[in-house]
Amino acid sequence: KVIGRDEDGDVAVVKVKDEKFNKKGLAALPIGNSEEVAAGDFVVALGAPFNLEASLSFGVVSAVSRGNLGITGVGDFIQTDAAINPGNSGGPLLNVAGQVIGMNTAIFSKTGGYNGIGFAIPINLAVDIADQLISGGKIERGYLGVSLQPMDTELKHGMNIPSETEGALVAEVVSGSPADKAGIKPGDVVVATDGHPIKSVSTLQNTVRTAKPGKTLALEVLRDGSKKSISVKVGNWAGSGGSGSKEIASSADNSFGLVVSNISASLRNRFQFQSKNGVVVAGVESGSAAERAGLEPGDVIVEANRSKVANTKDFDKIRKGNKKLLLRIERDGNYFFVTLRQE
Repeated sequence: KVIGRDEDGDVAVVKVKDEKFNKKGLAALPIGNSEEVAAGDFVVALGAPFNLEASLSFGVVSAVSRGNLGITGVGDFIQTDAAINPGNSGGPLLNVAGQVIGMNTAIFSKTGGYNGIGFAIPINLAVDIADQLISGGKIERGYLGVSLQPMDTELKHGMNIPSETEGALVAEVVSGSPADKAGIKPGDVVVATDGHPIKSVSTLQNTVRTAKPGKTLALEVLRDGSKKSISVKVGNWAGSGGSGSKEIASSADNSFGLVVSNISASLRNRFQFQSKNGVVVAGVESGSAAERAGLEPGDVIVEANRSKVANTKDFDKIRKGNKKLLLRIERDGNYFFVTLRQE
């Protein structure tokens, strides 16, 4: 009998319905702590690959906190090179002490077979989901109302963030959201929640989504070089659920390899962006700083060097005489930062 299922977490709870089911000889595996798992740990994967029951494979943890893989809505996966194939899903991933540290869920493969890249749901997350399904039959997920992006060395340099900083960069804050009401701003770097360090974007996402709506989280953020404490009341993820300036002549920026235009109805219809203010990237010069940064036609520049951009005149004033630009971009409804540097 299915007690409950959570598609976003790829976890379900089932109960053996037959009262005469013989449990003799069965035992539960001990549960470990997935927060203690580290790259290089030896692991064992159990399952029934290709219907070959009671199969065992072993390997090492290749990485932890793998997120944004498009596998599930809640992603913070343990990556392993232990042989995992179709049929291993739902089977346990064990450490060398025989404790369950994960639940096998997916593989990366172009052929459908083993390629040395498998993923497991951390057992702490799986148990949390299971407990909620057992107690209430449904999952309530937390919601802040922010878009997040990871930080690389170039981005840290462009934003004057210490190179050793770990955390999640806030690229956008939804108006009226819990994050907005708490005073979180684009450019903030969340480095800890309730005293626990935030190592990656997926770590923060899972911390928020597994928090009960209504709970208050104590965030520690880095803003303009200073640490700041912000308390935010978590919302409900399930409930989170124009006119522009007239198009004028494009602004050519040969120093960075950009051609930008003011927002117009035709550009909005063509590229389907959300921003009401900013400038649209109309062209990117081959081999330029803009191309190296990954900018594309249709991107909307909403900020430059931490100042809002309303039109091409604003953008020209900011970029004139600068050899480095920190841009905040909207693409397909998502927001992120990039840095442009003249060589």
